[in-house]
Amino acid sequence: MTTATDTTKPMEQAPSDMRTEEPTFARIIGLFGGGLAILGIIAVIANHSEPRLVPSGLGDLFAAIGLMAMLFHSLRDGDLESRRAYMFLAIVLLVAAVVAALIPGPLFGDAPTKEMGYHFIPWTPLFGLGALLFLVTSLRHETVDSYRSIGLTVLLALGASLCLISIALGIFKPNTLVGPGILIALLGLGYLVAFLSKVDSDDGPGYTVATILGVLGGATLTYAIGKAVFPTVLSEGPAALKNAFQQYDNWKVAARGILILACLGFAAWAARAKTMAGWLRAGLALVGLGFAITFILGSLAAPNPATPEPFLVPYGLLLGGIGFMYLVVSVGITSDSPLVTLIRREISSYFYSPIAYVVLFCMATVSGVGYAFFLNGLFVEPTLEPMLRNYWGATFGAAFGVLFLVPALTMRTLSEEKRSGTMEVLLTAPISETAIVLSKFFAALTFYMISWLPLGLYLIALRIEGGQPFDYRPIISYYLALAACGASFIAMGIFFSSLTKNQIIAAILTFAGIFVMLLTIMLKRFDSVGIGFQNVLAKIDFLSLWQSALGGQLPLSTVLVQLSLAVFWLFLTVKILEARKWG
Repeated sequence: MTTATDTTKPMEQAPSDMRTEEPTFARIIGLFGGGLAILGIIAVIANHSEPRLVPSGLGDLFAAIGLMAMLFHSLRDGDLESRRAYMFLAIVLLVAAVVAALIPGPLFGDAPTKEMGYHFIPWTPLFGLGALLFLVTSLRHETVDSYRSIGLTVLLALGASLCLISIALGIFKPNTLVGPGILIALLGLGYLVAFLSKVDSDDGPGYTVATILGVLGGATLTYAIGKAVFPTVLSEGPAALKNAFQQYDNWKVAARGILILACLGFAAWAARAKTMAGWLRAGLALVGLGFAITFILGSLAAPNPATPEPFLVPYGLLLGGIGFMYLVVSVGITSDSPLVTLIRREISSYFYSPIAYVVLFCMATVSGVGYAFFLNGLFVEPTLEPMLRNYWGATFGAAFGVLFLVPALTMRTLSEEKRSGTMEVLLTAPISETAIVLSKFFAALTFYMISWLPLGLYLIALRIEGGQPFDYRPIISYYLALAACGASFIAMGIFFSSLTKNQIIAAILTFAGIFVMLLTIMLKRFDSVGIGFQNVLAKIDFLSLWQSALGGQLPLSTVLVQLSLAVFWLFLTVKILEARKWG
């Protein structure tokens, strides 16, 4: 016989308290970084009076490493005190950026006059970038709605203000585009992208902000093209269609007629495009109609006989590039096109992978070493303009970097899809093989061009330390040549990635292909090689193309060959994917 209560069973106890794991390692790194950053800042300030034990260059390095360590801590530690401290640090950096932009300089020394904005480069962009990074990481862990709303408002207000300022400078003071204008545009875009990444961009304020950014970018691009084309067309008038004997050239007249028809066709297409918003259709139609009317007027008379000042190079290209950049970001965020969606997916996969940041660090290091060699050559032997033709980092250093950069970017584009089995999911989705290949291509090409940004940014330091302006325009032609060759390299790498499931094999094949193209600079110099074959090798020789671009010359025929190779490799890749259906 048993009792109602069994006293032999243990009493039920409540579950123990759950404690989250403390980010001890991240806090140690953050504490070490804070001390190193303070030491570096003190060394930089102290060296302005007299040389110290820790030189100014080493102080800069200590400060940079310390801030990166603190950024790592802010990413990993979501504790209330930590995120509040880093939000306060972001505010301090923002104030420092404003002070650096407004305080007259030089701050140290006995200069007779002080110039406002003297310290803008490099301190304002650096402080602004630091503030952006720490603000984003603190918002990543923020749970209080009021603080999160304040942080988002700061991101939106600063991003919008900087974007508008960069465009206003490009319109009213084009000479400021070189250096300050570009940096302001990039920084403003960074703040806006950070804001859009924290809010829903499919609807509501996020979608509105992205749409306004696209309108602003499209208007800026249209203005840059019109400013470069309209004054020239209206100034030359019918004379632009005549030959040396003042007779109408049939080819020039035909080209002008085709151009007018193309503008009218664009306007008609925009007016009938039902997939776009009404205001966008009307705007594009007016742009096409305006260009057509301008070309017609320029073909009949010369209403503006005054010779216009050149605007296209470099101001038109820079301002148009800023507008195009804003427009692309807006379309990438707001568009529902399958191709754009796939490109967003691919770009995100790069930045969510640790290899992306390893690649960026390595490319910044390679560019820095090349810049150091370039400076050393200037100190040993002064160089006449265009001095950038001896920029070692943009020629031999870049050739060394591209041998490893492109395989790292393309080896997993299609190989990983095959290995993981997601290729079948993509091919059965309502998207074409062409869209799949193009999404991989544009995403890899975008990251490829981002990797080369430090190469040009290092030249800002040359302008600051040298104290004298130099001919920077060859760097624009160089980036155009770099993009054309990058398109060829990336397309070839994606093709090799489509042939195998093994990423290492795809990387080795891409490395070998680029290395063979690099060898053409030596092969074309052998006398045993025929003249015709030498001409073919000269068109494939990308290193000579880069050197010519840095010398102020951009061989368009060679650029077209590189772009044609890109189309060829992409065509083969699409056929490789289509062949899976045949089996």
